[in-house]
Amino acid sequence: MKKQWFYRLLLSYISILFVITSLLVVIFFLVLTDFSKKQVIKASDAFTTHNMQMVDQYLASVNLFIADKVISDDYISAFFDDSEFDLSDIDLDRYHLQESLLKICASYDIKYAYVFRTSDQSLLGNNVTDYPEENILPSSDKRTIDKNFGDYDFLWKVLDDDKNPYSWTGVRNYSEFDNNRLPPQSVISFVYKKYSQVTGSKSSIQGVLVANIDSSVIRNILELWKIPGTQINSIDIYDKSGNPIFLQDGGGSYKESNYVVTKVSELTGWKYCCKVKNWGFVDIAPFLPYIWIVIGLILIIIGTLWMAVVSRRNYKPIESIMSMIQSYTPQRSALGAKSKSNDEFKLIKHALENLMEQSNMYKRQFNEGMVFKRRQVFKELMEGTRTIAPEGIQSELSHLGLTLGNKQ
Repeated sequence: MKKQWFYRLLLSYISILFVITSLLVVIFFLVLTDFSKKQVIKASDAFTTHNMQMVDQYLASVNLFIADKVISDDYISAFFDDSEFDLSDIDLDRYHLQESLLKICASYDIKYAYVFRTSDQSLLGNNVTDYPEENILPSSDKRTIDKNFGDYDFLWKVLDDDKNPYSWTGVRNYSEFDNNRLPPQSVISFVYKKYSQVTGSKSSIQGVLVANIDSSVIRNILELWKIPGTQINSIDIYDKSGNPIFLQDGGGSYKESNYVVTKVSELTGWKYCCKVKNWGFVDIAPFLPYIWIVIGLILIIIGTLWMAVVSRRNYKPIESIMSMIQSYTPQRSALGAKSKSNDEFKLIKHALENLMEQSNMYKRQFNEGMVFKRRQVFKELMEGTRTIAPEGIQSELSHLGLTLGNKQ
């Protein structure tokens, strides 16, 4: 006899186990992956903020220092007022002004610095040899600045932008003069505008001080204040136009999708972008489904064996009943003819139906035989062929299913 019900019971349990195990594995995997991503992004945010603060702190100190010098240094402040300071007439003043620029450069490792006055377009830088006298225009000459000056285009672009009194540029190439034998230098520039009025209009700009800092200073700052986490994250810095200022691991133009965290500096407007080099757990996430599939299969096998034992124990009562039915050999062939199904419950049903049918048949035969027996006993008593002792009448009647009535 096949254990059809046992297998059906077992398969129903296994399907539930498989669904629940799969759901638990998927949910656990998704929750763990999401949690790991959030932790990595949180750490990347802190890493980006730290680097931005370090760079901004340095650049802000340059801002304050130069602003203070423009106000407090007599020669720089006098230069922007053409009525008090004339480069063409007083060589001593020009010397002191250049000395002031050299002090500015020495204080913050500024490579080049120059001042420009809008009233007569006079220009002076910290490097004496690169600024021959013919390139310094006298106050009486109202010509535009010599186009051989390497920062000619940049300077006029700065003057056209009259919105900000000071600003930082991105990385750019700087050369003092186009005919300079030295190759252009990669610099970031701080521009400080001196206004004669508070209005900030273009006509009120007295002059400009431009300080050019070697672009490598950004890398030096980040290396100096390097914190744990650089093996996991890398930082890239872009200017307002999306041009790279600093790329830790190489790269190209700014693309937001390449980074997990992007912060914009309020001081410079630069974008500090962080990408993850090592996601840790998230890096192995693509392989985790295979690991969890193996774990899930092991759990399913263990669960299947466990359910097989439990199902076997629960199936024993049915098995004992089936054994009793199968041991009833006189009706075994009849039951088998009536039920061709291997379902235990159907077989038990047919066995009960057969038992009730036989019981009814035996009861009917018994009643029919009892009527005949009563007639036979009555006939024998009437013919006198059978005698019953008085004390045995009650017993005889009870065998015939009759009772002796009592008269009052």
